Amino acid sequence: MFLVPVGGEQRAGRAAFGRQQVADPEGAATSSSAAPPATSTRSPRWPAASRSPRWRSWSSPASWIPTRSICRACSSSACSRSPRNRPPPSLADVLLGREEPGGRLPTTWPDRLADAPVTRVTPEDGVLPYEEGLFIGYPAWRNRTVAPAYPFGHGLGYTTWEYLTLDAGPDSVHIRLRNSGTRPGRETVQIYAEPLDAADTRPSRRLAGFTTVTAPPGGTAEAVIPLSARTFQIWDEAHGAWTTAPGRYRLHASRSSIHEDLSVLLTVPAGL
Repeated sequence: MFLVPVGGEQRAGRAAFGRQQVADPEGAATSSSAAPPATSTRSPRWPAASRSPRWRSWSSPASWIPTRSICRACSSSACSRSPRNRPPPSLADVLLGREEPGGRLPTTWPDRLADAPVTRVTPEDGVLPYEEGLFIGYPAWRNRTVAPAYPFGHGLGYTTWEYLTLDAGPDSVHIRLRNSGTRPGRETVQIYAEPLDAADTRPSRRLAGFTTVTAPPGGTAEAVIPLSARTFQIWDEAHGAWTTAPGRYRLHASRSSIHEDLSVLLTVPAGL
């Protein structure tokens, strides 16, 4: 079971959180429907603000991507994706503060469905054109003028973190950060690679890796994230193989695909 953070109003102490491990879903087909399937569980609607709870929770399959309006029904929301075993006790532990949530969104949630880069997901006469090329998911959102409600990688916890230093080598990055809050916590540190010498046909930012760290209040933690060769490779259609794209890359250590907490420049030689 994992929970997905929603962050109803993005205020301190008033956001829902989750726990999961994610991989970059770029290139995977996802549904853009804002309506939950009939098999999902909806939380009830509370008609008056005075009766709205501080927390709201529901479960849904991973294909459902809600809009911000779903989260406005109360101050905070918790979404359990494919909960499987023992979802009620696990959810209760998070809501009551017994467990520190640390999940991150594996998709981007729009403010409105019309804002999504891709809304046409139903084949016509058995054909569904993929005209977006490589710009699927958060890479497509970076090319849009409208901001998402909650970006890829978004997630909040019961404490706050300060990113202190970032050092990068050819095969790994080292990040030092501090728990600047008042209780123990866990942070999911994400590394994004931005090719500075690439053509416009390539996404401007890709998830290169991530890891989690824990620290007590005021404590520091060190995160080491390996950089695979694929971080700096593109598909060569002529040779039918992945090849290194040499040049300058800016590596970002951040808490989501749109945050920029720390960055460092790395030059990748040919033939890496």
